[in-house]
Amino acid sequence: MNKAWSVCNSRAWLRVKGRVPVGVALTVSSTEVLYTLGGLENLQTAKKYYASTVDLTGGKCSRALFGICLCTSAIGQLTKGRSKEDKESSELQSLSAMALEKDYKQRAPSKLSVLSSTLRSLKI
Repeated sequence: MNKAWSVCNSRAWLRVKGRVPVGVALTVSSTEVLYTLGGLENLQTAKKYYASTVDLTGGKCSRALFGICLCTSAIGQLTKGRSKEDKESSELQSLSAMALEKDYKQRAPSKLSVLSSTLRSLKI
């Protein structure tokens, strides 16, 4: 099967149900399993899946945004500066953290302090 067709077809399938794509919850759940398993390869794959979920939802999936922050932090701890994509990863992590803070300001302002302290503990 053609990879481009497969990606295009999966994106079309995920956007079937309007606001929240049908497959987002399943994608995020399976991605959380990869994060939980750990290991550099699993974490990098999980980060890619989280990033595509954010792309598909237009930045509306808080679980995926937080997952990017967690994966980037864990990858940073495993590689300890050996990775050449540190700059790109830290930029993605910062953008995810800013989007999360913006989302929390709108939806749950009382929880913003908890989020901020959690993100600080991840060294963002």
